[in-house]
Amino acid sequence: MRGSSETKLLQELVLYAASAAFSCLVLFAGLRHLDPNREASKKALEQKKEIAKRLGRPLIQTNPYEDVIASDVINPDHIDVEFETIGGLETIKQALYELVILPLRRPELFSHGKLLGPQKGVLLYGPPGTGKTMLAKAIAKESGAIFINVRISNLMSKWFGDAQKLVAAVFTLAYKLQPAIIFIDEVDSFLGQRRTTDHEALTNMKTEFMALWDGFTTDQNARVMVLSATNRPSELDEAILRRLPQSFEIGMPDQRERGKILKVILKGEKVEETIDFDYVSSMCEGYTGSDLLELCKKAAYFPIRDLLDEEKKGKKSSEPRPMLQSDLERVLLTSRKTRVAASEYSRLNSQLPRSRDTDDYQGLKLFFQNYLIGAFKPSCSISITFTDGKTRKQVPIKKENGQTVMVPLFQSQENIAGKISVEPVQGKKVEHNGVKIELLGQIEMYFDRGNFYDFTSLVRELDVPGEIYERKTYPFEFSTVEMPYETYNGVNVRLRYVLKVTVSRGYAGSIIEYQDFMVRNYSPSPPINNSIKMEVGIEDCLHIEFEYNKSK
Repeated sequence: MRGSSETKLLQELVLYAASAAFSCLVLFAGLRHLDPNREASKKALEQKKEIAKRLGRPLIQTNPYEDVIASDVINPDHIDVEFETIGGLETIKQALYELVILPLRRPELFSHGKLLGPQKGVLLYGPPGTGKTMLAKAIAKESGAIFINVRISNLMSKWFGDAQKLVAAVFTLAYKLQPAIIFIDEVDSFLGQRRTTDHEALTNMKTEFMALWDGFTTDQNARVMVLSATNRPSELDEAILRRLPQSFEIGMPDQRERGKILKVILKGEKVEETIDFDYVSSMCEGYTGSDLLELCKKAAYFPIRDLLDEEKKGKKSSEPRPMLQSDLERVLLTSRKTRVAASEYSRLNSQLPRSRDTDDYQGLKLFFQNYLIGAFKPSCSISITFTDGKTRKQVPIKKENGQTVMVPLFQSQENIAGKISVEPVQGKKVEHNGVKIELLGQIEMYFDRGNFYDFTSLVRELDVPGEIYERKTYPFEFSTVEMPYETYNGVNVRLRYVLKVTVSRGYAGSIIEYQDFMVRNYSPSPPINNSIKMEVGIEDCLHIEFEYNKSK
C-alpha cells in the first residue's frame, strides 16, 4: 500500500516537472518571438561570423545593444565603390588617402609620437549630389576598415536610458572591430546645434556621443574614425565641429571633372566610340555628379525606344543600338539639374573662410553667424495676381531704383482681391511658420528719403505653420480700402500702396514678395476727415489738420 502511494507520488512529480518544463519552453518561445530585436540579433550574429572569418579572429563577444548596431556593419569587401570609380576630385582623393586611409592601413607609420595619431573625425560637406556618400564608401573600401553605417532610427528606443546605451554600443563595437569607420550621413539631423527646445532624450544622446568620441574614457590611439557628411554645415554644433578637424568641401565639378565623371559612368556600357566628352561636358554647366548619372540613364532609354519603334514597323533587330552623342544632347534639352541649390551653396560659401584653427575661433563664430542667415533657403517663387488684373487700367509709377513700371489702378473705397501662389522649386519643400499678406499704405517725406511710414496696414493670415511640397494658392480680399485725402502727389510727398506677402521661417530669413498698385480719389474731399486731412497744394508747403475735441 505504502509502495503504491510512493509510486503514484513519484509519477505526479514527474508529470508536474514535465508540465513545468513544457510551460517554460512555450513561454520562452513566445517571449523570443515577441522580442523586437530578434531579427536584428540574428542578422548581427551572421555579421559577426562573417567579420570574424574575414579578419581571421575569433567570434567577438557582444552585448544586446552592440548586436543592434552590428546589423548596420558593412563589410568593405561588399562595397563596389573605389576611388578609381569616382570621376574628378583628384586633389581631395589624394588628401583623403594621406590623412585618412594611410593611418588605418599602415598604423606603424603613424606610431612615432602623438602628433601622428589617426584622425578622429572627418567632415565632407557640399551641395547635394556631388558624391559625399560615395566618397565615404570609397574610403571604407580603400582602407579595408569595418564600416558602421549609423542609422539614427537604430539609436532611438522607447525605453528610458536605452538610447544612451545604444550610442555607447556604437563606439564599443567599433573599438572591438577596429580599424573601423563610424559613418553618419546627414549628420546635421543628429548632431545639429543644441537648443533649449530640444527634447531631453536627444540632448542626452548628443552628450553621450561627444563624450565617447573625445572624452576621458576614449583611447586616443584607437584606429576608430568618425566620418560624417552633410549639405548643411551651418546646422552643426560647434562642439561637433571641434571634433571634426579635417573637413573637405565637395563642390560642383568643373568641365574637366564632368568629362571624367561621364567617362566613368559610361565605362563598360554600349556607347558610340566617337562621343566627344569635352563637348558634352561643356553643355552640362551646373550639373552635379548625380545629375550626370541621371542624364546617362535617360539617354540609355533612347536605343530601347528606337528598337521598339522598329519592331512596330515589322523590322526585326537582335539588340539595341549603341548610345549616341545625340541621345545625350536630346536629354540635355529637357533634363533638370540642381543648379539652384548648387549656385545658392556656391554663393553662400564664396565668402566663407576655409581655416578652422583654434586661434581663429572668432572668425569661425562670425562665419557661422553669417552663414546661418538664409543658408540653404528652400527656394520658392511667390506670385501675386489681382482678380481683374488683365482688364484693370494700368498707370506708371517710379520705383526706388528709378525704373518706371506699370501697376493696376484702384479707386478709394474699392475692394482689392486676388490670389497668392507659392511654388517650391521642384524636388524641394518649404518649411514655414505661417503665410500672410499685408496691404500697406505708406508715405515718404522729402526730408527722409528712402524711409516709408505706414498710414494704412491691413493683414490677412493665409496659412498656419507647416510645409509646402507643391504649388499652393491662397485667395485674398481687402474690403473698402481707404486713402487719406490728397490733392497732389509731388516731389516733396510720395504715397505708395503695396501688397506684401511673407512666408515666415524660424531658422532662416523669411521669404518676402512685394506688388505695388495705385489708389486714387475720384470724388471731392469730404467735409470732415476724422483721422487726418492732408493737402499738398504747394510743393514747398505741407498743410495737415488734426481733429480736435475739447471734451477729451
